[in-house]
Amino acid sequence: MFEVQEEAMRTARRIPQDIYRIRGNETDWQVELNGQIDRSYASKQAAFEGVVAAASTAMREGHEIVILVPASRPGERAFAEEDSGGIPWSSLT
Repeated sequence: MFEVQEEAMRTARRIPQDIYRIRGNETDWQVELNGQIDRSYASKQAAFEGVVAAASTAMREGHEIVILVPASRPGERAFAEEDSGGIPWSSLT
């Protein structure tokens, strides 16, 4: 029994684990990968989308993935505002 657990622990340690953590404020967001700042983004949304793309690649390579995104603070926008220059959807009703 003990040998089986020990082998499982050795196998689990060989699996790479990538921990992505998004940190920042309204205008400057950083992505940490395993405790090291990897990239900076203008919005939390852009940081998250960058993490998902990177994590997708790591997942295909067999890595264990953890993504940590902080909750929005009072008054903070969760997504960047975009101005496409087009007609707003709300005016089409």
